[in-house]
Amino acid sequence: MENCFCLYTSPKLTWRDISHLLPWSSRIPNPNDKGWLVNGAGLFHHPYIGFGTIDCYRLVKLAKQWNFVGPLCVLTYKKEVYSVPDNWANLQGKKKANNVQHLFQCDDQCSAGIIHQYKSEYAQSWPLKFYSDTIIDFNLTDLSGLTQYSLPQNIVENTPCQVEIVEQAILEIKWKHSCRGSLEIHLISPSNTDALILGQRKLDTYAGEGSMIFTSVIHDHGQCKVKQSTEDNNNNNINGFITGVQLTIRGTSKNNDGFTMNKNILEPLLTTVGKNALVTHSGHELQTEEIKKTFIEQRDLSFSLSKSIF
Repeated sequence: MENCFCLYTSPKLTWRDISHLLPWSSRIPNPNDKGWLVNGAGLFHHPYIGFGTIDCYRLVKLAKQWNFVGPLCVLTYKKEVYSVPDNWANLQGKKKANNVQHLFQCDDQCSAGIIHQYKSEYAQSWPLKFYSDTIIDFNLTDLSGLTQYSLPQNIVENTPCQVEIVEQAILEIKWKHSCRGSLEIHLISPSNTDALILGQRKLDTYAGEGSMIFTSVIHDHGQCKVKQSTEDNNNNNINGFITGVQLTIRGTSKNNDGFTMNKNILEPLLTTVGKNALVTHSGHELQTEEIKKTFIEQRDLSFSLSKSIF
């Protein structure tokens, strides 16, 4: 519905332009909801509510004055380790979260053989242990990418470019694990925006290998953190491995991003908390008083823009 409003107002808007317009047209719907985050761009996000309630009047007003974002630049970071045993899933314990066994628990001879045979492969992967965080730092120093889907700028695809402002982060992660449901995955940006992209699932007791793709629109170049909290009698037990990660960053250069191209209409929409986050380029989880204060500021701003009561 909101896309229809935008395109009716400005038919040449691209999906990327709309993806910028939506968070700038949203506000916190309830001052009593906890869990709101502000990112380093000064935008607010909630794991379950998203960017919040869309202010349709503001959306249409912004769409009328919107300057298109610059060409889309895409870079990809990929790292995989050697394959782990094909019979890995057969070595697991009962498929119940409270009965998960050590990764190598079979008989002594079997365990010793597996550890010896695949020691080099396991050493190059990211081991997963109960009650422990496994952190994968991407350490992206080269932000070079290639242009894609660059209409209406009419830029030739696969032209070298730099991803300096992130619009979207796509994480593909591969693992082998004795209880998939005990995994919890976070994506963390250098500006300290920490978003839960996979929560724990008590009924998901699948043992074996798997891969999933996650998308985030509130991040920049950062790291992945995998947590576990399923009970285990021995905290040193290794019960899984991350065997591959791929991070795809989509964005544009500093001078072509949505905020810079539309600073005159977006800057007045910043709240006190959002403005401080933008200046310091540092995100955090909002405290109760910050949520209430932001709710009031956003509500009053909507009233002043529309001259009507929602």
